[in-house]
Amino acid sequence: MKSSTKRVTVGIILAIILIISLYFVVLFSIKAQNQAVISQHDTLIKDQEIVLVSLAEITRRNGADEPTARIIKDCAPLDRARFDSLLDLLSSTISPTELAELNTLFYKCGSFFSDSKAVMATKLAREVDIYSEFLNLQSIISNEKKTIQKY
Repeated sequence: MKSSTKRVTVGIILAIILIISLYFVVLFSIKAQNQAVISQHDTLIKDQEIVLVSLAEITRRNGADEPTARIIKDCAPLDRARFDSLLDLLSSTISPTELAELNTLFYKCGSFFSDSKAVMATKLAREVDIYSEFLNLQSIISNEKKTIQKY
């Protein structure tokens, strides 16, 4: 009887040790996975910051990124030069013929820069929203209570 009680006690102790060991293995595994997720999320935030800086710089210079440049086309270089020179004449004297030509060129060339700027500003706003969501998710992951406002 003593022998069977010893066996049961040893079995219970071994089972408890096994359960505790499994608990710590699972705990360390979860911590490692969480750290990998946090690291990957930090990388996403850094990449998004690079995108934001790039778009902000292009937008500041009144430029356009490649996809925008493929969609919004400027008028022909000769038309652009003529349009700009006719615009300069508006502050002095411009003939009715030149005014009519300017009107025609306006429909070809007039909205290029504003259209490009509008698309770039919209892209920039969208990327800021994405960045904001990344930061909000980061605060949730790290249990911080700060919230980033959308623009």
